[in-house]
Amino acid sequence: LPILPQLVGDFLPIDISASIGFKSIISSFILALLGSISVCYPLISSSLNIKPAILFQEARHDTIKLTPKDRLYFLPGFFLFWVIACWQATSIVIGSIFFALFIGGGLILYGIGSLVFSSLGKIASRFSFSTRNAFLYLSRQKFASITCFLALSLGSMLTSLIPSVRESLYSEIENPDGKTTPSLFLFDIQEDQVEGLKKVLKNSNVTSSLLSPMITAELRFVNGIEYKKKEKNDTYETREEERTRRFTNRTMNLTYREEPDNSEKIIKGKFWSSAYDQTSNALPEISIEQRFASRLGLNMGDELEFSVLGVPVKGKITSIRKIRWTTFQPNFFLQFQPGVMENAPKTYVGAINKIDDSKLKAQLQSKIVEKFPNVSIIDVSRLVQKISEIINKMSWALSFMAFLCLFAGLIVLYSICKQQINSRIWDISMLKVLGANFKDIRMSITKEFLMIALAASALGSSSSAVASLIMSKFIFEGVFAYNILIPISITTSVTMLAVVVARQTSQKVLKIKPSMMLNN
Repeated sequence: LPILPQLVGDFLPIDISASIGFKSIISSFILALLGSISVCYPLISSSLNIKPAILFQEARHDTIKLTPKDRLYFLPGFFLFWVIACWQATSIVIGSIFFALFIGGGLILYGIGSLVFSSLGKIASRFSFSTRNAFLYLSRQKFASITCFLALSLGSMLTSLIPSVRESLYSEIENPDGKTTPSLFLFDIQEDQVEGLKKVLKNSNVTSSLLSPMITAELRFVNGIEYKKKEKNDTYETREEERTRRFTNRTMNLTYREEPDNSEKIIKGKFWSSAYDQTSNALPEISIEQRFASRLGLNMGDELEFSVLGVPVKGKITSIRKIRWTTFQPNFFLQFQPGVMENAPKTYVGAINKIDDSKLKAQLQSKIVEKFPNVSIIDVSRLVQKISEIINKMSWALSFMAFLCLFAGLIVLYSICKQQINSRIWDISMLKVLGANFKDIRMSITKEFLMIALAASALGSSSSAVASLIMSKFIFEGVFAYNILIPISITTSVTMLAVVVARQTSQKVLKIKPSMMLNN
């Protein structure tokens, strides 16, 4: 492993320093041991039901029969897989979603494979010798066929899933929901610089999509109870716990607006229609972002009290918003009803609409920096490009791991193919004696594993589209984009590799002369 980055360093998009620690060795040993036991024990248990008399019969029997009790022995393996998924994701939510998608996809594929392979024997008589023979073996050796089918289909699903999710992320960042992202994002704008900044933008023939006031505050009380910050857990902390702690302990940035921005959507409650009436006995209204509310445990109707430079400001949550953050607009977790925060000390943040001319954008940045040196500028176009590069590098690493899973599937295919071919030595010899030539027998075996690989890779890569859709909507809360070339390329490559593996594995057995078997 330490030598690997030096060998392939020129082909890697990022610098990797690989090493093996004691913790990794122990973890790998435990997972290999428990994983092997959890997968193999149900099959070992079912082998105890085999009657010795079968061993003395010349006819071949399918001896693997899993009883309902044997199937229950797979549950510890599923539980171990769920634990590993949550551990690696450092998130119970994300790990559970991945586990559900993977196991759910596997069960669906298992059902489809069982139905297809059971039906092949009924239609085998309609085809030529090689195809008929392949269909009969697939239907009679259903356990081995489904094992190959599942290994390749799940490997194909994982391999297709990574680039599919990447396509959705690219689409969400570069063109979120059909909206164009701004060219520049400005912050640290002082209150007395707002009019001057607007004048500079007007003279440059560009517009600001939104200039929003930003007021720093500290949350003190929730429904009259003091709001306490969370301490860091030094032992183990899930991603959700880390986010909740970070959001709980952060300084709040508030703003006030007359209406929601086009990147925001009210999903609960009602946004205010007018400014706050100072003579009213009611509390000012507050609109809060949905995930922020969830992490802090806030709900509709909760009364919040903030401290703005020591001055207490109260409000009541009357609406919850969903924000499309990838629009890169100046959005806030908390918004107050206008008429409350206008006199509080504040700075402004803003976004400048899309500028296609790079020269004009550079000139505008120079003008702003020259006239307002305190104002910070973020080039959103470069930021989006940088984020895309990071996603691409992460995707490359994850795709490599997915290809390892697919490689493991090919090893399973090789093992089962070798076992199946060796167990058919007598059958193959009898076919040769009865007049079947080498070409027909090899074509029969090729078609057998061709159908397994083609069906498995096609269904696996297609099911990744459904998994990608679910992940895009529920994990990333973004749009779904799909590239049809991804499943086509993976289906083609996996099928070709499987056929090569099957042909190479069967080559030696097919060359055995029938006389050698008959003499034995």
